[in-house]
Amino acid sequence: MRSRVIGLLLSCSAVAAPAAAQNVPQQLSLDDAIRIARENNPAYLQALNDIEVEDMAVRNRWAAFLPTASGNLNFGGNYNSRLTAEDEFGQPVERPERLITEGSSSNQTLNLSMTLFDGGRSIANLRAARATRDATTTRVDLERHRLETSVARDYFAAVKAEKLIELEQQLLAARVDELDRTQRLLSLASSKYVDVLSARVNVADAERSLDNARAGAQKARLALLQRMGVQGDVAFTLATAPPEIFDPARIDAEQLVSRAIQSSPMVRGAEAELIVQSRQVSAAKGSRWPTISASANLSRGINGPGYGYMGEFNPDANRSFGFGIGVSVPLFNRFSTSLDIVRASAAELDAREEVRAQKLAVEHGVRSALIDLGNAYRGVQMAQRKVDLSREQLRAAEEEYRLGAMTFINLQQIINSAAAAERQLLDAQFNFLDNLILLEQQVGSKLER
Repeated sequence: MRSRVIGLLLSCSAVAAPAAAQNVPQQLSLDDAIRIARENNPAYLQALNDIEVEDMAVRNRWAAFLPTASGNLNFGGNYNSRLTAEDEFGQPVERPERLITEGSSSNQTLNLSMTLFDGGRSIANLRAARATRDATTTRVDLERHRLETSVARDYFAAVKAEKLIELEQQLLAARVDELDRTQRLLSLASSKYVDVLSARVNVADAERSLDNARAGAQKARLALLQRMGVQGDVAFTLATAPPEIFDPARIDAEQLVSRAIQSSPMVRGAEAELIVQSRQVSAAKGSRWPTISASANLSRGINGPGYGYMGEFNPDANRSFGFGIGVSVPLFNRFSTSLDIVRASAAELDAREEVRAQKLAVEHGVRSALIDLGNAYRGVQMAQRKVDLSREQLRAAEEEYRLGAMTFINLQQIINSAAAAERQLLDAQFNFLDNLILLEQQVGSKLER
């Protein structure tokens, strides 16, 4: 019985598990992470919902070219009791007995109306709705690009955290070997007991650094899962290796700026908004023109004594039909049309300047990102030289300590300096990668390496 209960609980927990978590592959590549983020990231899915709204807005503007129709169905009844009446001269007289009348009616009407001419406002509004939809699509593209950039940064932050674990494991292994050598030297009376204690402290510090690296890696993986929109602590292996570090001096800055301005989602979004505002100006100016509309109505009904016509759905006794054409001329509306035109024109000018501002921002961003990338590349080179020198220095210091030509304190300083250099190299390498991703975000596409 107990095993059945446990099995039931396990099956329930499997059903309750998030679907997104079950779709995370064991070998998670960067492309997989981006794909899952597109399917599950809440902010991106919220942006996608706006496209459906704008599609309906376009359909709504299309409806301005169609007639509007309304129908009415009315049933009525009346009851009248009178003791007075009027004679043939219109004078009130009293009846000897109460006159009671009862009646009912059934009426149906159909009304149609259609705008024949409105100065081009309907066409301008339709174009504005299309432009708004295009601008929304561009904003969604921008949100997707930002999401891909964020996922890439979080992904390689997790890769860096794993690389740091490997580095700390190597440093710990080196500290353990150092402790063993120190203990052997103590047995040969070539070192002091305090050196052994110091070596044990170094091992403890290295173990603590390894624990911190493992905790940091767990947090980095959780941040990646959150960005992907996945709930729970899902086990996976990072399968995409970091790209190779290259010299950004070979990148043509002018060509890259031109490419960025053409493909940047920020610029395309500003240009789409400019089109929207231009259509709004046309719609506002159309309000100065007269409006011509046509209408038609059809009705039928029946009424009579008693309540027998209540609920009559085919009242075919009385019929009527009417139609007309109307012209509405805007003679004076307290300058509200002029105000709308001025506002729309000002918004168009603002949108035009926003396009220029976005182009300037993209150019500045690309050039600044190139400077940062070049600086990061030089940082990697200097960190690598420092690591090479630190390793050589450490080998020489260990040999001197073995021969008794160096104290353990001086050796420890060199060991700490070498470990710091190794960590700095790892930081420099992934700082270059982070700056590369930021440059690609400014450009709006991947760079050819």
